[in-house]
Amino acid sequence: MERRGDRTVNSGPMTPVFTGDPRLGNSNAGDKILDVSRIGIPALGESGPFQQPYYFRVPTRWNFDVSLFKNFALGGSRRLQLRAGVFNVFNQAAPTLDDIDLDLRTECNVRVDGVPNGAGGEAYGVCDPTQGYFITDLARENFGKIKTKHGHRVIELAVRFDF
Repeated sequence: MERRGDRTVNSGPMTPVFTGDPRLGNSNAGDKILDVSRIGIPALGESGPFQQPYYFRVPTRWNFDVSLFKNFALGGSRRLQLRAGVFNVFNQAAPTLDDIDLDLRTECNVRVDGVPNGAGGEAYGVCDPTQGYFITDLARENFGKIKTKHGHRVIELAVRFDF
């Protein structure tokens, strides 16, 4: 971090600026877990806060596994064992980071024409970064939305014969 005038600037990668807590607490597919209206883009020459004020995690997931077995004596040292195992018995589905739309698309506020292109010509429609950026409507609609959730029940059966 470095000091510029009356402000402290992070000299690392650009991080978002928060105007409030963006966490919404939803956990169903199609719900948004982040409010993009509370996320901003740092001004030109700044890279955002060094440490984020909020701790982000995907919704929690609980797995309940059940295993049962029964032994049957068949005389002597012979024995038959039946086993059954059910993994994620209550079928709790949960999203991973890949299941959440985190595509924060932005557009330039002002584009300018006649910018020297370094090859003796001019470029047109070049973004003027000093005028800032805005978050697109598509990003406002979809950013932070849970696209899908994963989870499935697995059942395992086994027979064991000791002789």
